[in-house]
Amino acid sequence: MTVPPQLDLLKALGDNTRYAIYLELARSARPLATADISETLNLHPNTVRPHLERMREAGLLDVEVGGRGDVGRPQHRYSIAANAPSLGFEPPTMPVLARGTRPTGAAGSVTSGCGVPVSSTDGDGLPLVSTATRA
Repeated sequence: MTVPPQLDLLKALGDNTRYAIYLELARSARPLATADISETLNLHPNTVRPHLERMREAGLLDVEVGGRGDVGRPQHRYSIAANAPSLGFEPPTMPVLARGTRPTGAAGSVTSGCGVPVSSTDGDGLPLVSTATRA
């Protein structure tokens, strides 16, 4: 009997350690080595490796094999697979891209459709994107 791919994904993320590893990789802007993940989660690298391999087999992770350091095995860097489910995680690059689409406010004040002025910045001082019209 073959296991449906969706069930395999859920089983892979059903373990608390694997889920924590997946979250860590989802939050990272770059691929992470086993040592990076184990240090962040306070786990031994030998504990993390089988979990990474299980998630790779389930199609959740991609692995890049880097060159060897001074000694030891080649370094593997893990990242979320392109076709893995997002689970609602926002990639770290999205806020940066969103800020690039905000108006600068130099062309005039922003008003709502009925002429009421709208705040031109959000809480962190960045200009807001608005569906309002420019005056």
